[in-house]
Amino acid sequence: MPNNDVTTAARSRFAEPLRTLDSILDRVRNIPQNVQPMKPTQFYIAVALGAICLILSIALIALGQSNQHLQMEAQSQQAEINKGSMSQQIGTNIVRDIAQLSVKNEKLKEVLTKNGFNISVNPPAGSASPTPGADNSSSPTP
Repeated sequence: MPNNDVTTAARSRFAEPLRTLDSILDRVRNIPQNVQPMKPTQFYIAVALGAICLILSIALIALGQSNQHLQMEAQSQQAEINKGSMSQQIGTNIVRDIAQLSVKNEKLKEVLTKNGFNISVNPPAGSASPTPGADNSSSPTP
């Protein structure tokens, strides 16, 4: 007999929602039938608009993928530019160090001159009359 009590409890528990659902379905079934079907021109217009929406959606997806590809290309180009900038900074520092060493080594001075760098030696910082704003280190000038 306990199974009967469980079944009865389940029926009473779901009875109200089922009645509500039945009433909703009855109202849907009793919709007035005065709704007229679409005319052929209306149907073709609706199909054409749907097709246009589909085509535009596909075009939007394709453009998005193309844009993503272009962004990846631009990022790789920017990385190359950044590498070049770092290489230029390193090169400038190397030439400056070689220029400082060329004051004591004539062969280094020849190599720099041969490659288009003119070396000028500024007076040391401890001189009697330094000029204001002058750089007191040896530096190459291209």
